Amino acid sequence: LMAFKSNLGHTGHASFSLESVLAIKALYENRLSPIRNLEEEITIDGKSKYFDVVKEERENELSSIMQSSFGFVGFTASVLFKKVI
Repeated sequence: LMAFKSNLGHTGHASFSLESVLAIKALYENRLSPIRNLEEEITIDGKSKYFDVVKEERENELSSIMQSSFGFVGFTASVLFKKVI
């Protein structure tokens, strides 16, 4: 689990485009960016074992990546990018 939004700040409607570019770059570089400013563990029923939260940048073999954006007034979208060699 990682988030580009914490690295970009609030960029309004441009955030989905910027995050998509970063997701594709991460996919081809096999790099995961950390979630910044995360102070609490993300849990379900007090158990964090469900999530692999990226706290520091790291390499990971990726074949696909999903990018979701949930904005104001119901502007939402999700896309799945798959690596093509």
